[in-house]
Amino acid sequence: MSRPISTESKFRALAHVSRRKVVELLQRRPMTAGDLAQHFTHSRAVLSKHLRILETTGLIAFQRKGANLEYRLVPGSFETVRQWILRLPVTA
Repeated sequence: MSRPISTESKFRALAHVSRRKVVELLQRRPMTAGDLAQHFTHSRAVLSKHLRILETTGLIAFQRKGANLEYRLVPGSFETVRQWILRLPVTA
């Protein structure tokens, strides 16, 4: 039986600017690692690490499409993060 993924681990995953950029790109449409790599200057190995972190926290998932893996956002996976942010005051 797997343990639920904590909100803290989701925030840690989203703390890195490259992973937030991946999320922003996947908001538009599902993409392969090759499609995503065109938007970054770092190596594919580094991108793969970021994708793995987002996947293990349940924020993204992948599906095999021929020889490629296509990544997409997991519906509802950002809800706990979104709810926490919405509780913040609008003005300080």
